[in-house]
Amino acid sequence: MSTKKTNHEGWECEPMFRDAVNCIDELQDYIYEIKNCVRESDISDMKSEMIRCLTNAVSSLEEVDDTVEWVTEDEEEDYDIDPAGGYGLHSHI
Repeated sequence: MSTKKTNHEGWECEPMFRDAVNCIDELQDYIYEIKNCVRESDISDMKSEMIRCLTNAVSSLEEVDDTVEWVTEDEEEDYDIDPAGGYGLHSHI
């Protein structure tokens, strides 16, 4: 497993997750109809649109490299520690 560093604490470091979720979010109107017993959409349109969105979401998820371990870098790691106990170049002033 390889390790990659990121400044993000969430999954923003893996854009294919965002793409998958965006595809799934397109289904919210249909999900509402199904969960709340509302019948406004055409069944054929709803079925084909749901298949399209879910297929795109699965395709995005298949591109996620799950052999990578993402490690969040602390912002403090970017500073040199001054022997006097401070941070940065001018901490002794």
